[in-house]
Amino acid sequence: MIFESARWRQWPRWLLLIIAVVAGAILLSLTVELVQFLHHFNGAVDLLAGRYGFNRWLAKALALVIAGALGWTLHHGLFGVVGSRRKKGWTRIVAIAFGCLFFLGIWSVDRQAYFAHDSGQVLKWWSIDTEGQIRLYDSPGFDTVTGQPLQEATAEIVLAYSRQQEGRRPAEVPIETFLEKGGFDANTGQARVWFARQPDGGFALFDGPGFDPETQHLLEPMNPQVTREILLWARETESRRAQEMAEQQQAQRANVVAAARARSAAEAAAFRSRYVDEAARAVPGAIDYCIRVTDARSNVEEIESALRQGLQARGFRVLPVFKPEFTSEGLAQQLFEGGPTLTKKLALARSCDVILLGHLRTTRSPQDISGLVLTEVALDLRTISPTTGLVDDEVQFRQKGGGLNAGAAFDDAVRKVKKDVKQQAQHWPG
Repeated sequence: MIFESARWRQWPRWLLLIIAVVAGAILLSLTVELVQFLHHFNGAVDLLAGRYGFNRWLAKALALVIAGALGWTLHHGLFGVVGSRRKKGWTRIVAIAFGCLFFLGIWSVDRQAYFAHDSGQVLKWWSIDTEGQIRLYDSPGFDTVTGQPLQEATAEIVLAYSRQQEGRRPAEVPIETFLEKGGFDANTGQARVWFARQPDGGFALFDGPGFDPETQHLLEPMNPQVTREILLWARETESRRAQEMAEQQQAQRANVVAAARARSAAEAAAFRSRYVDEAARAVPGAIDYCIRVTDARSNVEEIESALRQGLQARGFRVLPVFKPEFTSEGLAQQLFEGGPTLTKKLALARSCDVILLGHLRTTRSPQDISGLVLTEVALDLRTISPTTGLVDDEVQFRQKGGGLNAGAAFDDAVRKVKKDVKQQAQHWPG
């Protein structure tokens, strides 16, 4: 036995017993520590394997290799007694570099993992800055820039973050494209259209995950329920657009009609103002005449004056309605023949109650034996309704005049016609 050797016999038995108990306690403690280490080692390797999806046995083998190499390097670099001082310095540098690379490798693997492989537990938290960029964090808390509380990452956030890192932003999908191609991939059944609800009850459609640039709402992947809602919304939108287009076309037609009416009214006003004095207006309760007597060339003022005097003697008003252009441009002759359209265009019903138009015709004969020239004047007077433009009544006056020349003969005949007209006007019906 170890305690029966000559060296140990010189020691007291009680001291040897104490040494044996202490050594056993130390050995037991080391055994317990080793077991706990192996337990934690297995747990840590299992956790990493489950978190990142590694094979458990391969992960343990790699961990033992890395831990063994790291332990050997640390032992010889920090505690070794063999070798030169320079060799020990390089060994320590290699150990530190190896440790740094080991933890950088773990970080590289960890930054690509967003959810635990075995449980689906969230491993990242996110927030969005004022420019619409997604920022990811490894632990919950608050955004270090905006101060907003962090939210747990979702599959949509991860996909949107990956697209942002690639410089890809969601592009809007026209509703026509969605109706034509649908919102799901025919091979995988996965959504290929993302949506965001709008305040007006509509939908904004995009070709990838991200955020709605107008509302900053997180885009959601398409699903069958929302597809049905969008189809119903699209039909309602199309119906509303068709109705709005019809109303717009109707409004355009109404505007065209209104513009045409305004243009027509302006043209009619310009036409009326060219031939009719706007200041001459009929007065309710009175009988107002507008008269014009013409020959083939111009107005016959003398006969008009006789008519005016005769009508005024009866108490009628005679208004200076017609301008010179009414005669010179042929409208007097046109209205004399009866012109319903012309009376409406000139709005003569606003100016008078009775239109009295006369047309003077002259016939000359050669000089007779005595040297006199004979001229026959025929005056046709017509009363025309300013409302309908139809001829209501007609009277004809004929007189002959003589003189040494044509002018004197014409004046003599007109003088006689004036007398007849003035007398007839005094008996003209009101």
